[in-house]
Amino acid sequence: MIDQISVDDVDAILAEMNGFQPCAWYNEESDQLSFLAENVQYGTRRVDGLITLFIDLHTKGLVGFKLKGFKALYQKVCYGLDQSPNERALSDLVAFLDELFWMQYQEANEFRSERAESYLRARNMAKGFKTPPPVSNAA
Repeated sequence: MIDQISVDDVDAILAEMNGFQPCAWYNEESDQLSFLAENVQYGTRRVDGLITLFIDLHTKGLVGFKLKGFKALYQKVCYGLDQSPNERALSDLVAFLDELFWMQYQEANEFRSERAESYLRARNMAKGFKTPPPVSNAA
């Protein structure tokens, strides 16, 4: 049986590290990529079926997000529906998130919605990293 890792487990692991580093972790069983930029207590706010935001409990600022259906989305955005290499293929996680969140923002922005603002905030957070955070497989 594969042990699952919870958000509390991740928080405990990060607290033990000598200095916090932004990180991402992928859970293959649930096909979710989680991204955490700050080691703070946070709550979650589901935006839609694709993304859930991690919100700092004290400042109410965005500190991370969880992306559902990551593997299929990555393949679709990077390689197109035909699964052949696309000239716009994305070579790293930050570029992928930037492209995905921009597409979702544009779609939602037609209605000037809170959903659009959420995708823009997540996109700006991901773009703020000069290199992608390390990704571990939590499954």
